[in-house]
Amino acid sequence: MAKIFVIEDDENIRNLIKMALEGYGYEVCLFEEAEKALDELEEQLPDLAVFDLMLPGMDGLTAIGQIRRMDAVKDMPMLILTAKDKEYDKVLGLDKGADDYMTKPFSVMELA
Repeated sequence: MAKIFVIEDDENIRNLIKMALEGYGYEVCLFEEAEKALDELEEQLPDLAVFDLMLPGMDGLTAIGQIRRMDAVKDMPMLILTAKDKEYDKVLGLDKGADDYMTKPFSVMELA
């Protein structure tokens, strides 16, 4: 079963993503802050990380940049899932290391 880290500060969205992805057979680990997810990367290696951009503390782009510099997980696929829907934000997110970019509101089927 594929493991997915979801880093999202909104509890309702976190829980929606968890329910949706578990319904498709994924194991989901939730984090409210990027720092906690980065710490957990030392213990677990997920198959994918889904990052919101606007997080308390470290933002999603900074976290993605740090992950890309970590040898053990630098090739892990990362998806940005955010309310930032401007073309500039999408290009920046992909340039900073994300593999894909989705905007909120989002389709659960598309996410899965």
